[in-house]
Amino acid sequence: MFETVWFEIRSAMRTLRRSPGFSLKVILPIALGISCSTIVFSVFDAAVLRALPYPEAHQLVVIESNIASFQSYHGFLALADMNDIQRQATSFEAIGSFKKGAGVNLSGEGRFDSISNVLVSSDFFKTIGAAPLLGRWLVPEDNDPANSLVAVISYSLWRTSFASDPGVIGLTVKLDNKPFTIVGVMGPEFRFPSASAQIWIPEPHTPDALTDRMGRDQSVIARLRPGVKPEGARAEFLMIGNRIGREFPEGGADLKLTMGSLQDQVVGPVKNILTVLFGAALSVLLIACANVANLFLVRNVTRQREIAVRLAHGATRVQVFRQLLAESVLLACLGGGFGVIICTWGLHLLRTIGPAYFDQLRHVALNPTVLGYAFCASLVTGVVFGTVPAWLAATTDLNTSLKNGSWNSRSADSTLWSRGLRNVFVIAQVTMAVVLAMSSAWMLRSFVHLATVKLGFEPANLQVIQLSSRTGGPGNAFFREVSKEANSLPGVESTALVSNTPFSGFSTSITLGLESSRTGWVMGPSIEFREISPGYFQTMGIPVLQGRDFNDGDKRDSPCVVMVNDQMAHDFWPDGDVLSRRIDLNGVGKGERHYCAIVGVAGNSRDIALEKQPGPEIYFPDLQFSLVSFTLLIRSRNDISLLASSLLPRVQEHNRSERFLRAVSVEELIEHSIVGPRFRAELAGFFAALALILGAVGVYGVTTYSVSRRTHEIGIRIAFGAQAADILKAVLRESLLIVAVGTTLGIVLAFSLGQIVESLLFDVKRTDTVSFLTVISLILSACFLASYLPARHATKIDPKTLLRYE
Repeated sequence: MFETVWFEIRSAMRTLRRSPGFSLKVILPIALGISCSTIVFSVFDAAVLRALPYPEAHQLVVIESNIASFQSYHGFLALADMNDIQRQATSFEAIGSFKKGAGVNLSGEGRFDSISNVLVSSDFFKTIGAAPLLGRWLVPEDNDPANSLVAVISYSLWRTSFASDPGVIGLTVKLDNKPFTIVGVMGPEFRFPSASAQIWIPEPHTPDALTDRMGRDQSVIARLRPGVKPEGARAEFLMIGNRIGREFPEGGADLKLTMGSLQDQVVGPVKNILTVLFGAALSVLLIACANVANLFLVRNVTRQREIAVRLAHGATRVQVFRQLLAESVLLACLGGGFGVIICTWGLHLLRTIGPAYFDQLRHVALNPTVLGYAFCASLVTGVVFGTVPAWLAATTDLNTSLKNGSWNSRSADSTLWSRGLRNVFVIAQVTMAVVLAMSSAWMLRSFVHLATVKLGFEPANLQVIQLSSRTGGPGNAFFREVSKEANSLPGVESTALVSNTPFSGFSTSITLGLESSRTGWVMGPSIEFREISPGYFQTMGIPVLQGRDFNDGDKRDSPCVVMVNDQMAHDFWPDGDVLSRRIDLNGVGKGERHYCAIVGVAGNSRDIALEKQPGPEIYFPDLQFSLVSFTLLIRSRNDISLLASSLLPRVQEHNRSERFLRAVSVEELIEHSIVGPRFRAELAGFFAALALILGAVGVYGVTTYSVSRRTHEIGIRIAFGAQAADILKAVLRESLLIVAVGTTLGIVLAFSLGQIVESLLFDVKRTDTVSFLTVISLILSACFLASYLPARHATKIDPKTLLRYE
């Protein structure tokens, strides 16, 4: 068996060595197809297929809430809920909770860093099962408010801020000017819940937090006991959720607890995107296969006499088929080898230009799994594009081939199988090219819509400086001095303070009692809020639609006032009487009331994430509420770096420890927020362009071959008086009919598969007319050009020369 295979490989190598041009035409498209699919597969393997780097990761699950009456709580649980689950559930070894913090300032011994923090329960690390590199996990005592000033740091923070000092355990550092003791350092692979997490701090389990059913802000994970099936755990959860809802209806009588795989939740945000891109890359490979299959069909026709002679000298049809298939597989493997080389460069480029937030890119590499995929894809490709041409060639009519010879084997080429298969392969190429072009058009249109969406404010000349100081207190004098100093700089039109940095992806929410003219006082859902200084709306360019803006008279000792956005006014006070209504900061049925009057309605704005629709939002004046940190907004035409360098010395006269964490324009923040959608659109566009080129090359090749086989016929028609326009029309008609069939099938297939892509789009549907018209025009134009060039060549055939040669 081995000797037979080796003999066929050597024979194939000798044959291909005699036709290097043909070999290059086959290897190049296969290399492109294999490299594209291997690059995307390597990312898919790192982000989706590979298990999480935790012990027995398949036993890790996510516990979520589903409350129909409080949709804004969907997915989150209260600490009180988690404690009930811990006491009542028997399906789990451990249960832990976490929530993303607002960030903290790390200082001490000459260092200063603004870092991302996560508030966790004591069983958080135990549940995941990731052992610390140094020190210990958190223990139950750490959640006690009296003992909660401890922290576990990430490997990256240990290296960058502590120079990989093994003596860091027991070191006291300041987080927001509070002393914390470092008790552990996690390993390099632990980056949960996200790659940005740098420090884990125990959540203080105060008596109020352990009884509050409304403050649902915890994400909960659990580890199944060995032998427990997920179905059994889900049934147990359903009963526990029903019991909690009955006993504590103020937190949602219709509470339902759901459970899902942690792996699915982690890979969920990128799985659909990578699936679409992997499908696009495979489509490019299939187009390359169809292109190469046509090349082999044409080549085998020209080899009919050679094959007939071999059969006449005693070779069996199986032996001929085997040799021809060996040639295709050998070329596919060579193409795959070059594809792997291209893939090496491509992966390096991908890690360089890929979105920084896509943490899985750091795991992308040509590991054995990826190389195995490339090898298998090469073998399958060789078999796919080589089987049918080899079979047709091996089953040729011996007598006909020997009579006709090789130079004018039109009879061998005129069979329905041969001509039909060439057309089918071209139709397949055009179909896949249309599907890829449609997907690319949808993503490009989606990106354009996202980049040009109405923001509700004016980002031009709006600058942001994120302050490091975290000294809270109503009407904090330092923050006001910062704003005053900035306002005095040359070229500054206005300044304001806000608690949340625009386009940070981070928002804060609060649950309030709402006064309604129809239902009286009701408990509202969780509503996003921010604390602002007077002049915020002017600086942002957000219109005040009703009532008034905040002013310096809204102080601590004056009546409590708030403002709401237009969406909140529409949702909760559709009758238009919003300015006569109040909110209760303490909620409903929680003892003493704390009323605040609604004094103004502002326009809706998108300043958290571009793709996030504006929802209900409430604004609090800075002089009436305790603030921890602020971001300074500056409306100025001056460059932000010049503003920051001029402002910092003035600010440090009031607070010598102040450092600006970030100084950037809002336009830069917006640009950064659309890096991911742009990258997806560019990658899809690249695949579509490659598919379009390969498809056009396929149309050109088949049309050229058709013209060459019909040279004798065309020459006779010209000799009998046919005009060049008639020849041109005849050739184009045959070619463009094939293109029209492929385009029609591609549109139908794209519409059918569009529902997969549609979930990734912003404000674009798969029925988008502009996308369809653009793609159809592009495909028809490219294929027309690919058909016109050989058709035009056909009109220049000299019948005298041809007939003399005949």
